[in-house]
Formats: sequence, structure tokens, C-alpha cells
Amino acid sequence: MKIIISPSKTKKIGNLLEINEYKKPIFKKEIKKIVGEISTFSFIQMENKFKLKEDKAKKLLEFYKNFDKRKKGHSLSSYSGIAFKSIGIKEFTEEDIKFAEKHLIILSALYGILTPLTLIKEYRLDMVNPIFSNKSLYEFWKNKINEYFVNEKCIINLASKEYSKIINSENIYNFEFYDNIDGNLKQISTNSKKMRGYTVNYIIKNKITKVENLKNISLNGYVYDKEKSSDRKYVYIK
Repeated sequence: MKIIISPSKTKKIGNLLEINEYKKPIFKKEIKKIVGEISTFSFIQMENKFKLKEDKAKKLLEFYKNFDKRKKGHSLSSYSGIAFKSIGIKEFTEEDIKFAEKHLIILSALYGILTPLTLIKEYRLDMVNPIFSNKSLYEFWKNKINEYFVNEKCIINLASKEYSKIINSENIYNFEFYDNIDGNLKQISTNSKKMRGYTVNYIIKNKITKVENLKNISLNGYVYDKEKSSDRKYVYIK
């Protein structure tokens, strides 16, 4: 079983406390190719491709030109977005980290596949950024990422559509969180992000390895809804 989550735009490079194990990125050749391509861009290209103002475009280009010298840290402790804060890594024991390393995957436009102990740098890159003239980052990563999951019998999808749509598998289980507001069900972006992180925490803390064990439960006030769920879609409502 694998759990997939999206990266966050915000990062603060750091390491998991009392963990001295570090993993190298799986796709070093591909990372080098992306970084090398970005390093050839002009300031104007950076502005256009990353939708940045001139000062930020210059800083980002400088970052990629000196990529090898940048600070590194564990991926799980370096992303600082809403979902990652809800994962609650400060509560994790050594056993929790081991479980997470085995089952949790962060999808990335730069790194492709990240496990919690994989080293990353404070990059900026999304799947929608047009880096190559002849292919999108979705096309660049599609085969590599799908090969990684080819033998996986259960993929719990807690990633955004921007990232999860790259995976082509019959064994993916989608999780959706809705708020009941005056009788209308709505997906609230911030709440969904929090719940993705909370669900990762719940799976790791309880060492869940079967997706069926996430049925008929309440996750932080969001209750599993059998009628709106299906074999491959788990719906929770608050």
C-alpha cells in the first residue's frame, strides 16, 4: 500500500528530529535534466514560465544556476503547507517514521517521487510550468512515475488533482472531504488540505495497511458516507 500526497509551494528546509538516515532522490538523472534546462532560461523566460515579477525571477534563476550548493533536508519535514502541518510530524516516533518511509509518497514536479527521508532543496516548480519546448512536465514524468507504482495493489490518493492525474492505475482509491453547509455539500479547499494531512497522520499512527480499515470511521469530525462512497471513492462529510 502507498499513500500519495502533493508537495506544497511553501518550504522550510529541515530534518526530522533524531533521524540520521537520509535517502538520495530516485530520479537523479531526470532532476539534473530539469535543473539544467531551467538554468539556460533568461530573466524574461523565468518571468513568463513561472509567472513571477523580475526580482523574484532573478532570484529563482540564480537558485537553479547554483542548485548543487543549496541546503538539503528531509522531504517530510521541509514542506510547510497546510496539509503537511496537519500531518503532525512532531508527534511521530521512530516507528512512525519507518512506517511512513515504507508507505508515504510525495509527488513532485522536480523530484518525481519522494519518500519522507529523501533529501530535497527549497525549489519552486509545478507540473504546469512549461520547462521543455517539446513536452510538458506531465509527459516528462508520466512513464517514470507510473512504472514506480506498476505493481502496487493499493494507492490511497490524498493528493490534489494537479498531481494525482498523472497516475494511471486501476488500484487508486480517491478520498474526498465535504462540509455540509445549510444542507449543501461543499469541498472547501483549506479544509480538504487539512484533512489530507490529518488522514496521513491517522494512517501512520494506526499503522493501517488495508484501505478497507478507513471505512465506517470518523476522521477529525468527517464521517465516512457509505451512500456517496464507492469501491474506489471514499467520501467523508462533516
